[in-house]
Amino acid sequence: MLSTTLGTLRTRWVTFVGSFVALSLGVALIAVMGQALASSMDAPDRGPERFAAAPVVVKGQDTLEVPTSIGDRTQKLAQPRAVLNDVVVKLRDLGTVVEDRSFAVRAEGGPADLVGHPWSTAAFAPYELYAGRAPEAADEVVVSGDWARPGARVRTDGGTVRVVGTVGGLGFENAVFYTDARAAELSPRSLQLVVDADAAAVREAVRGNEGVQALTGNARRYADPDPDRDSEALTAMNAVFGTAGGVTGFVSVLVVASTFAFAVAQRRREFGLLRTAGATPGQIRRMVVYEALVVGVLASAAGCVLGSYGAPKLAEWAVDESLAPRWFTMGAYTWPYHMAFWTGLFVALCGVLAASWRAGRTGPSEALREASLPRGVGDSDLPPREFIIQMKSRTG
Repeated sequence: MLSTTLGTLRTRWVTFVGSFVALSLGVALIAVMGQALASSMDAPDRGPERFAAAPVVVKGQDTLEVPTSIGDRTQKLAQPRAVLNDVVVKLRDLGTVVEDRSFAVRAEGGPADLVGHPWSTAAFAPYELYAGRAPEAADEVVVSGDWARPGARVRTDGGTVRVVGTVGGLGFENAVFYTDARAAELSPRSLQLVVDADAAAVREAVRGNEGVQALTGNARRYADPDPDRDSEALTAMNAVFGTAGGVTGFVSVLVVASTFAFAVAQRRREFGLLRTAGATPGQIRRMVVYEALVVGVLASAAGCVLGSYGAPKLAEWAVDESLAPRWFTMGAYTWPYHMAFWTGLFVALCGVLAASWRAGRTGPSEALREASLPRGVGDSDLPPREFIIQMKSRTG
C-alpha cells in the first residue's frame, strides 16, 4: 500500500499542490506568531539610557498616595517633584552635584521630538563629541545626529542658535545641549540630580524625605523619561500576536481540512476503480492517510523553514511601525517550530480522517457509472481499463 501511495503522489502531484501550499503557509504563520509571542514574553530587561554612566541619580517623589474608604490609592505623577533645597545642600557636601533638566525644543528643520538638556549631563549617557566643541555661549548648542552641522544657524522656539558641535545619536532621543546657565533659564525647575559620591552616603542623606529615591545600577532607568513604555509596548504586542496566533491556527485548521476534503472528493472515480481492482475499504483509507502523512511532513517542514525567514521580517516591520520597542528582535527559540510542525501534521491527519472514511465507502459501481463520463479536474490521465490493470498490479 505504501508503494501505491508513493506512486499516486508521483503521478497525481498536481492534486496535492493545493494541500501542500495551504498547509505550509499555515505552519509558517503559526511558527512566525509563536516566535514573536515567545520573544515578546521573554524580552531582556531594559537598562538605563540617559544615566548609564552616572554614579547615583537622586529623583524626587513621583507618586501620589491618597487614603480612601477602600484603602490607599497610588497614582503616578506626570512629573516628579523637585528635590528640596536642604537635601541638595547635604548632597553637595558629599560630592559633585549636577542638576538635570529636560525640556521640549522646536527647531526649524529638526526632528519633531527634540529634547533640550544641560551640556554637563551629556557625559552621563554617555554622549561623545564627533565634531566641533562644547557650547560656551547662550546662543550655542550641540545636537545629536546629523540633521545639523557645526556652523549652521537654526531657529528654535527659544531663539536662533548656532550649532557648534555634534554628538552621535544613541537612539533613545534626539537631544539639543545648551550651556548649563542657558538650560536653567529655559527650564528653571530641576527634577533630578546626578551625584558623584558614595551610594550609601547618598541614601543616608536623602533618608526621611518622602518619596525621594537614590537610584543606582539598573534602577537608574527609572530616571529616564517614560520608563514603563517598553513594558506597555510588550504587553500590547503580546495581545496582538496572541490574538493573531489564535486566528491563524483556527484559519489554518479550517483551510487545510477543507483542502484535503476537496482533494479526496475529486478522486471518487479513482477510488471506485481501485475498489473494482480489488482494493478493500481499509486499504483505501490507509492510502489516503499515508498520503496526508507524507504531504503533512513535507509541508510542515517547508512551513517551518519559511517561518524562520518570515519571523525577522515581522520584527523589523513591528519596529518600523512603532508597535515594538526599537531593540525588539526575534529570539532563537525552537519550541515555536516544534509546535508549528506537529500542529501542521496533526491538522493534516485530522483533516483527512473524515475524508478517508468517505473514500473507503466508494463502491465499484461508481467507477463503472462514471467511466463513460468526460474526465474532470483531478481524474486519472489513464483510461479506466488501463488504470484498473495498473492499480491491480500494485495492490496485488
